[in-house]
Amino acid sequence: MIKSKTQRLTLSGLFMALGIILPYVTAHGAGVPGTVLLPMHIPVLLCGFFCGSFYGAIAGALLPFLNCVLTSMPSLFPMLPIMLCELTVYGLTSGLLFTKTPLGKKRYGVFIALPISMICGRAAYAAAFYIMFLFVGELKALSVTAAVVTGLPGIIIQLLLIPQIVILTKKVISKRENVTNKNNKSR
Repeated sequence: MIKSKTQRLTLSGLFMALGIILPYVTAHGAGVPGTVLLPMHIPVLLCGFFCGSFYGAIAGALLPFLNCVLTSMPSLFPMLPIMLCELTVYGLTSGLLFTKTPLGKKRYGVFIALPISMICGRAAYAAAFYIMFLFVGELKALSVTAAVVTGLPGIIIQLLLIPQIVILTKKVISKRENVTNKNNKSR
Protein backbone atom coordinates (compact mmCIF):
# COMPACT_ATOMS: atom_id res chain seq x y z
CA MET A 1 0.00 0.00 0.00
CA ILE A 2 2.86 2.42 0.81
CA LYS A 3 4.89 2.95 -2.37
CA SER A 4 7.98 4.82 -1.22
CA LYS A 5 10.81 2.65 0.08
CA THR A 6 11.72 5.34 2.62
CA GLN A 7 8.15 5.49 3.91
CA ARG A 8 7.96 1.68 4.17
CA LEU A 9 11.22 1.56 6.09
CA THR A 10 10.11 4.35 8.43
CA LEU A 11 6.68 2.82 8.98
CA SER A 12 8.27 -0.58 9.61
CA GLY A 13 10.41 1.00 12.32
CA LEU A 14 7.28 2.49 13.86
CA PHE A 15 5.55 -0.91 13.83
CA MET A 16 8.66 -2.49 15.37
CA ALA A 17 8.62 0.08 18.18
CA LEU A 18 4.92 -0.54 18.70
CA GLY A 19 5.62 -4.28 18.76
CA ILE A 20 8.02 -3.77 21.66
CA ILE A 21 5.90 -1.28 23.59
CA LEU A 22 2.51 -3.04 23.34
CA PRO A 23 3.59 -6.36 24.90
CA TYR A 24 5.49 -4.54 27.62
CA VAL A 25 2.51 -2.32 28.49
CA THR A 26 -0.07 -5.10 28.40
CA ALA A 27 2.01 -7.56 30.42
CA HIS A 28 3.72 -5.26 32.92
CA GLY A 29 1.31 -2.36 32.97
CA ALA A 30 -2.03 -4.14 32.72
CA GLY A 31 -0.94 -7.54 34.00
CA VAL A 32 -2.44 -9.39 31.03
CA PRO A 33 -0.15 -12.07 29.58
CA GLY A 34 0.82 -11.82 25.94
CA THR A 35 -0.69 -15.25 25.34
CA VAL A 36 -4.12 -13.68 25.92
CA LEU A 37 -3.99 -10.37 23.99
CA LEU A 38 -1.30 -11.30 21.43
CA PRO A 39 0.08 -7.75 21.33
CA MET A 40 2.99 -8.48 18.98
CA HIS A 41 0.68 -9.83 16.29
CA ILE A 42 -1.08 -6.53 15.58
CA PRO A 43 2.01 -4.50 14.55
CA VAL A 44 3.37 -7.40 12.48
CA LEU A 45 0.11 -7.85 10.58
CA LEU A 46 -0.20 -4.09 10.03
CA CYS A 47 3.39 -3.94 8.83
CA GLY A 48 2.61 -6.62 6.26
CA PHE A 49 -0.56 -4.84 5.11
CA PHE A 50 1.05 -1.40 4.79
CA CYS A 51 4.68 -2.14 3.95
CA GLY A 52 4.49 -5.44 2.07
CA SER A 53 5.64 -8.99 2.55
CA PHE A 54 9.38 -8.29 2.86
CA TYR A 55 9.05 -5.74 5.66
CA GLY A 56 6.23 -7.69 7.30
CA ALA A 57 8.33 -10.86 7.39
CA ILE A 58 11.36 -8.97 8.75
CA ALA A 59 9.22 -7.40 11.49
CA GLY A 60 7.74 -10.80 12.29
CA ALA A 61 11.19 -12.37 12.56
CA LEU A 62 12.82 -9.57 14.57
CA LEU A 63 10.09 -8.64 17.04
CA PRO A 64 9.99 -11.87 19.07
CA PHE A 65 13.80 -11.90 19.23
CA LEU A 66 14.04 -8.25 20.30
CA ASN A 67 11.29 -8.69 22.89
CA CYS A 68 13.00 -11.80 24.25
CA VAL A 69 16.29 -9.93 24.63
CA LEU A 70 14.77 -6.71 26.02
CA THR A 71 11.91 -7.99 28.19
CA SER A 72 12.34 -11.79 28.46
CA MET A 73 8.98 -12.20 26.71
CA PRO A 74 8.64 -14.60 24.96
CA SER A 75 10.81 -17.09 26.78
CA LEU A 76 13.96 -18.13 24.93
CA PHE A 77 12.75 -21.72 24.76
CA PRO A 78 10.34 -23.02 23.60
CA MET A 79 8.26 -19.93 22.74
CA LEU A 80 10.84 -17.84 20.86
CA PRO A 81 11.35 -20.26 17.94
CA ILE A 82 7.61 -20.94 17.76
CA MET A 83 6.75 -17.23 17.70
CA LEU A 84 9.52 -16.48 15.20
CA CYS A 85 7.87 -18.88 12.77
CA GLU A 86 4.33 -17.70 13.50
CA LEU A 87 4.96 -13.96 13.28
CA THR A 88 7.22 -14.22 10.24
CA VAL A 89 4.42 -16.02 8.41
CA TYR A 90 1.89 -13.41 9.64
CA GLY A 91 3.93 -10.55 8.19
CA LEU A 92 4.80 -12.42 5.00
CA THR A 93 1.27 -13.63 4.29
CA SER A 94 -0.53 -10.37 5.08
CA GLY A 95 1.91 -8.52 2.84
CA LEU A 96 1.64 -11.02 0.00
CA LEU A 97 -2.13 -11.18 0.08
CA PHE A 98 -2.58 -7.43 0.28
CA THR A 99 0.10 -6.26 -2.14
CA LYS A 100 0.45 -9.10 -4.67
CA THR A 101 -3.20 -10.08 -5.11
CA PRO A 102 -6.30 -8.03 -5.99
CA LEU A 103 -7.35 -8.05 -2.30
CA GLY A 104 -5.41 -4.86 -1.59
CA LYS A 105 -7.33 -3.02 -4.28
CA LYS A 106 -10.73 -4.23 -3.13
CA ARG A 107 -12.56 -2.05 -0.67
CA TYR A 108 -12.92 -4.78 1.94
CA GLY A 109 -10.09 -7.10 0.88
CA VAL A 110 -8.62 -6.88 4.36
CA PHE A 111 -11.56 -8.91 5.66
CA ILE A 112 -10.38 -11.81 3.50
CA ALA A 113 -6.61 -11.30 3.79
CA LEU A 114 -6.57 -10.98 7.58
CA PRO A 115 -8.20 -14.31 8.52
CA ILE A 116 -6.16 -16.14 5.89
CA SER A 117 -2.96 -14.58 7.29
CA MET A 118 -4.00 -15.50 10.82
CA ILE A 119 -4.70 -19.11 9.84
CA CYS A 120 -1.35 -19.37 8.03
CA GLY A 121 0.45 -17.94 11.05
CA ARG A 122 -1.24 -20.41 13.38
CA ALA A 123 -0.36 -23.23 10.98
CA ALA A 124 3.30 -22.13 11.20
CA TYR A 125 2.93 -22.09 15.01
CA ALA A 126 1.61 -25.66 14.87
CA ALA A 127 4.36 -26.82 12.53
CA ALA A 128 7.11 -25.30 14.69
CA PHE A 129 5.52 -26.72 17.83
CA TYR A 130 5.29 -30.24 16.44
CA ILE A 131 8.79 -30.22 14.93
CA MET A 132 10.20 -29.13 18.29
CA PHE A 133 8.05 -31.72 20.06
CA LEU A 134 9.57 -34.47 17.87
CA PHE A 135 13.09 -33.49 18.91
CA VAL A 136 12.57 -32.37 22.49
CA GLY A 137 9.60 -34.43 23.65
CA GLU A 138 7.52 -32.72 26.31
CA LEU A 139 7.43 -28.96 25.86
CA LYS A 140 6.57 -26.41 28.50
CA ALA A 141 4.53 -24.44 26.03
CA LEU A 142 0.88 -24.19 25.23
CA SER A 143 -0.44 -26.82 22.90
CA VAL A 144 -1.64 -25.43 19.61
CA THR A 145 -5.29 -25.82 20.61
CA ALA A 146 -4.68 -24.25 24.01
CA ALA A 147 -2.80 -21.37 22.37
CA VAL A 148 -5.78 -20.61 20.13
CA VAL A 149 -8.27 -20.85 23.01
CA THR A 150 -6.10 -18.76 25.35
CA GLY A 151 -5.54 -16.19 22.60
CA LEU A 152 -9.22 -15.79 21.68
CA PRO A 153 -9.44 -12.28 23.18
CA GLY A 154 -6.40 -11.25 21.11
CA ILE A 155 -7.78 -12.91 17.98
CA ILE A 156 -11.08 -11.04 18.41
CA ILE A 157 -9.21 -7.76 18.96
CA GLN A 158 -7.22 -8.38 15.76
CA LEU A 159 -10.34 -9.17 13.74
CA LEU A 160 -12.08 -6.03 15.00
CA LEU A 161 -9.20 -3.54 15.09
CA ILE A 162 -6.94 -4.30 12.12
CA PRO A 163 -9.57 -4.00 9.35
CA GLN A 164 -10.71 -0.65 10.73
CA ILE A 165 -7.15 0.68 10.80
CA VAL A 166 -6.44 -0.54 7.26
CA ILE A 167 -9.72 0.79 5.82
CA LEU A 168 -9.41 4.20 7.49
CA THR A 169 -5.77 4.54 6.46
CA LYS A 170 -6.61 3.63 2.86
CA LYS A 171 -9.26 6.38 2.86
CA VAL A 172 -6.81 8.95 4.22
CA ILE A 173 -4.12 7.97 1.71
CA SER A 174 -6.64 8.06 -1.15
CA LYS A 175 -7.86 11.54 -0.16
CA ARG A 176 -4.29 12.77 0.17
CA GLU A 177 -3.40 11.39 -3.27
CA ASN A 178 -6.50 13.03 -4.80
CA VAL A 179 -5.58 16.40 -3.31
CA THR A 180 -1.98 16.03 -4.51
CA ASN A 181 -3.16 15.09 -8.02
CA LYS A 182 -5.52 18.07 -8.16
CA ASN A 183 -2.76 20.41 -7.01
CA ASN A 184 -0.37 19.02 -9.62
CA LYS A 185 -2.96 19.41 -12.41
CA SER A 186 -3.69 23.02 -11.49
CA ARG A 187 -0.02 24.01 -11.79
